[in-house]
Formats: sequence, C-alpha cells, structure tokens
Amino acid sequence: THPLSSAASDVYKRQTLGDREALGEVYRDSDTLYSLLQNSKGVEAVVYVREEDEGVLSVGLRSKNADISQVALHFGGGGHPNASGFTWEGSIEELKQPLLEKIRSALPNQKDS
Repeated sequence: THPLSSAASDVYKRQTLGDREALGEVYRDSDTLYSLLQNSKGVEAVVYVREEDEGVLSVGLRSKNADISQVALHFGGGGHPNASGFTWEGSIEELKQPLLEKIRSALPNQKDS
C-alpha cells in the first residue's frame, strides 16, 4: 500500500501474480478491500492494480469526492464517477507514474498542488 500524496488522502494497492498464487482466488474480494481502504480516515481515492496475467493488469478506481471516471477513460476504460476501471497491457512499473499523476489531478485537494 502506498500513499499517493503527502496528505495520505489516497491509497495505491497492487496485487501481483505471485501474490495471487500465494493467496489463491479466495482472496480476490476487491469490494471488501475497497470498502476497508475507502473508509479509512482521510482516504479520498483508492487505486487497486491486480496483475491478471503476465503483462495484463486490471485497475480499479474508487473515490468518495472525485470523478475518477475521467481517469479510467484516459486509459481506455470507463465506469461511474466514483467507481471506474480499465485494463492495462504492460507492466505495473510502466503504469504507476502516469496513473498516479492522473489520480492526483482528479482529486479536488490535489489540483493546485
């Protein structure tokens, strides 16, 4: 888990293929994870990146106060203002920086930072 800003108003979490192999499919309850993270004090957005296969990632975005659907659209996905997602072909490392920048720009308290 990584805070996206010094304000710790958002959370970035990832699950690799190794994690999935170690934990099994039973631990793929992302709705519960989103709820736990989003209900943490001060969290405005949650980014959950799951490695589905070698070089294929599913990205889930959740927010209480920001329209993160625009972030998903930027990366070829879609959804609702507070719950969106997309699929990424490439590595977590290639995606991380541009994704975090887009999330930061979508958060109301981060736009002028």
